[in-house]
Amino acid sequence: RLQNRLLDLLADTQATTDARRFACDLLGRKGTPTAIPGLAQALRQQDLFTPALQALARMPHAAAAAALAEIKSPLLVEWFTCMDFDLQSQILGEFYRKSLNTSYTLMQRSQNLEIVFKLWGSILRNPSEALQVLQVFKDKWGLVGLFHELDLPESDVDRTSPQDLL
Repeated sequence: RLQNRLLDLLADTQATTDARRFACDLLGRKGTPTAIPGLAQALRQQDLFTPALQALARMPHAAAAAALAEIKSPLLVEWFTCMDFDLQSQILGEFYRKSLNTSYTLMQRSQNLEIVFKLWGSILRNPSEALQVLQVFKDKWGLVGLFHELDLPESDVDRTSPQDLL
């Protein structure tokens, strides 16, 4: 199968960087969820980071968002605004889910919630985009839990427009 050959090429350290970048591009366009671990591994290589990130960002799979959520915070914040609204919402949700997961230490949970706020901060520069992401996030995760985390009255969720929430 083509995907298996592309994954082999991506993992081949003897292959040229251009060939491996080409493999990332094709996997992003035609890859299935089984390609995600290979692309996630490519994120760790400086010369493949950008093409692997772009490939994962094009994939409509929740596992791709989870792989992108493993990127170190400064790099993720830098690239976050280039992603589509659904992917942004999925990544926000991934970090938000981790911030609620009691199997993580309190420090890890608070770091994940801090990343949620950093990512929100990166998209707030464009209020119309932020509203779209907020709507997708709200539809999937709800806002009551987030308001609870922030010690805001839950009753404010129902009475406040999405624009005023931002």
